Amino acid sequence: MSKKIVLTYAWGTPNAGDHALTLGAIELLLKHVPEQDIIIISRFSSRKESKDPTKDILDRYPDIEVLESPFKFSRITAWDRFLEKIYGLIMLTMVSVFPRLSLKVFKKNEALQSISNARIVLCNGGNLFYWNEHRKSLPRLLALGLPFIMAKKLNIPYGFLPQTMGPIENKLLMSYTKEILESAKFVLFRENKSYEYMKKFLDSSKTKIDEAPDLAFIVSDKYKLMETDIFKALKNIGFERNDKFIAITLRASKLGDPEGVSGKGVDSEAIKSVTQYVKEVVVPVAKERNLNILIVEQTDVDDETSYYFQKIVQEGFSNIVAYISNRDPLFLSALYLQSECLVGMRLHSLIFALRVNKPAFAIYLKQFGPKTPGIYSSFGLSEYCVDIEEMEPSKCSSQL
Repeated sequence: MSKKIVLTYAWGTPNAGDHALTLGAIELLLKHVPEQDIIIISRFSSRKESKDPTKDILDRYPDIEVLESPFKFSRITAWDRFLEKIYGLIMLTMVSVFPRLSLKVFKKNEALQSISNARIVLCNGGNLFYWNEHRKSLPRLLALGLPFIMAKKLNIPYGFLPQTMGPIENKLLMSYTKEILESAKFVLFRENKSYEYMKKFLDSSKTKIDEAPDLAFIVSDKYKLMETDIFKALKNIGFERNDKFIAITLRASKLGDPEGVSGKGVDSEAIKSVTQYVKEVVVPVAKERNLNILIVEQTDVDDETSYYFQKIVQEGFSNIVAYISNRDPLFLSALYLQSECLVGMRLHSLIFALRVNKPAFAIYLKQFGPKTPGIYSSFGLSEYCVDIEEMEPSKCSSQL
């Protein structure tokens, strides 16, 4: 039986951008191998979890094999989380010190077994390796590294699909990350800022490093078949077929959306600050050009921010201010294609628009890291990418 390509991890479906990375990686691999030669390891340890992407992946690609995560990270009780982190630490130690023995100890762990017999192990794209004042999580970094530690110990080639990385403001964790990356066949960065940052730490004689577009740019042309669905969705929220509109995506959550995990919700002051800024940018343009405003929520954690924005914009605005929630990357590209333009705070909403040649104006916060300004810089679009803290909304509106 031929060895297969293993992709780890498949991110969850509640964030359309995260899911688009997995779908883009699959589309990339299918240019070279059939579905039967691909194994995907889910980020989630149970298919019963609502966030698990397995069903959607298999609906689209029925011959791909999807396995559960090697880790079981429960969110039920603090005690469960503690025990499962201990279990994960034991697994990581075993894999690092006794890789062959660990395969016997964890013989029922399908994810580990698939890695041990892979043709190559690939890290899915995303914003994964960082440790800074805005977010830090040791279990997360260790879990991300485990498949590649095992591959390294078993002399199985591995590589990293386009990443945003850094800053990693901890010498020990930088050493951990550096050791994993320098043993890879290749490490790809999705924007120049990460590339230049990590290039200072990595020995390019040990691994090939380069830049490549975000995986979400790799899109199936099936979005072209969704025009009828889009017009139906727009009609359901009160739009006429020929109504022109500007699409908006908002974000007030922190890097990594920890609010969605904790259940505490997004900080109310952050919501007020972000929505007021975007309102002052978008409403003058919408009034001047007689446009409706469509708020698009493509990530669970943005619902509160999106509803609040709708509330404050409706006051004194005569055109329609409507709201759509959707997680399908192809649907979202087809939706943005019908807009006049997108003003986005979610990176992948911007990519969903750009990949179908629709203008996309980016607004971001520094705490989101270098991914948005970095990718816009890579495409020569920096003038259409604005830091909230660096530009007054009136000036930003004039640029739009």
